[in-house]
Amino acid sequence: MIRNVVVGRLRSSGDPAQQAADAALLQDGLAGIAALSFPGMLAMNVGCDLGLRDGGWSFAITNDWQDQDAYRVYDADEEHNRLRREIFAKICQDIARVQFHIDR
Repeated sequence: MIRNVVVGRLRSSGDPAQQAADAALLQDGLAGIAALSFPGMLAMNVGCDLGLRDGGWSFAITNDWQDQDAYRVYDADEEHNRLRREIFAKICQDIARVQFHIDR
């Protein structure tokens, strides 16, 4: 099984209106990612940081895939890439990704 983990940090802004707009776009982006479905997807989880510790990232996306081929279909999907390009790339100052193998 392949686990994909993405964490993002919203851009910093001193403008409360911009922060609110970015937070709303983040919710739209996370809902869009959560709505995606592909063969070989075993699990999808998205959420915003609860702020339980200082220094956290703004959000996380995790998904589990049957194998590398299933993950690659998701990674190349046009709607997935549209969400990345039109939402996450615009509102995030940092995004980190990792994919790793889990034995089951």
